[in-house]
Amino acid sequence: MKCLAFDLGKVIFDFDYDIGLDKIKDKLGVSQDRVIHTLFYEDFTLDFERGLVSCQDFYKEFVKKFKANLGYEEFIDIWCNIFSPKLEMVDLVRRARLIYPTYLISNINKVHFEHLKNSFGEIFSFFDDLILSFEVKAVKPQREIYEVLRKKAQTTFDSIVYIDDREELINEAKKLGLRCIKFISLPQLVGEMEFYNVFIPSGEESITLERLKEKIDSNQNNFILVGIGNVIREDDSVGSLIMSSLKEKVSFKVYDAGNSLENHLDKLAHQNNRLIVFVDCAYYDDDSRFKLFSPQMSYDLNLYFTHNSSLKLAIQYLQEYNRIDILILGIRGNRFGIGEALSRDVYIVKEILESFFLRHYSKGGKFK
Repeated sequence: MKCLAFDLGKVIFDFDYDIGLDKIKDKLGVSQDRVIHTLFYEDFTLDFERGLVSCQDFYKEFVKKFKANLGYEEFIDIWCNIFSPKLEMVDLVRRARLIYPTYLISNINKVHFEHLKNSFGEIFSFFDDLILSFEVKAVKPQREIYEVLRKKAQTTFDSIVYIDDREELINEAKKLGLRCIKFISLPQLVGEMEFYNVFIPSGEESITLERLKEKIDSNQNNFILVGIGNVIREDDSVGSLIMSSLKEKVSFKVYDAGNSLENHLDKLAHQNNRLIVFVDCAYYDDDSRFKLFSPQMSYDLNLYFTHNSSLKLAIQYLQEYNRIDILILGIRGNRFGIGEALSRDVYIVKEILESFFLRHYSKGGKFK
């Protein structure tokens, strides 16, 4: 399973040292441009980011290097209050974490991190783990910091999609085998993620996944996922294909009803399930590539499943036989000719849903 690793500066947060330096420009013995050049191109902060220098000692070095006339508290203010979250990227991480393990890997000093954690704590909760240079005593592009990422993710380098804005760090990470994307903009990032078969659900699709997870979590020991599909009719095959991919890999029961759901009703009814989620292709009006529907919604004239009659029969039979909670995960199909190839959108949905179920319900629990 793929995992995502994001840089912090200029990817998740913007920062601008001039914001702080403007406050103390009359207290510096050198120009602001000289300070910026030293910070970015002379490795002045490197030992601080490695966690080898205390904040007090770094403050003393800063004052000495730039002939600055300022106290410690004033230094902390100008040093830290330079960040702003990139809200579109934060939202992308929030959605991505429903599908993939997500990590933050950053060259950062302790003072900056503590300031950000105190100011924007929720953002950091969107990551499975944080790999911070001052904690691991190594900075990118040193192999050691990427090894920490690999071990925490319990995976191989070639399963990690790493996003950073600095080309020199990207180039070194490529040598280790990571799948790398240089961040320029959100649309560019999403496009390049798809090159690595990383697909991010939309906002509405994320709400669907959150709702689905909530229902499964409250019924996990008595839940079955049932795919319906005709494997020789292009997009109509998707329900069966998802079941085939998940079989023996997830902690709940998976069942492929194929093209004849009505022939499997007795077996489904006798499995003591409290929740059944059917997966089938559907036609509906909005732009979401997949949606959750209740049994009552299945009678909407603007909604049609490719196995509509079988589904309605199954819902009626199962609800009369036992008090079973039923949901239908509808995947909007595009083509239904004879053939085995999925349309692009349905292929993406298949990848999203499989990754979602493996992420949260893998049999070994590795990706939870």
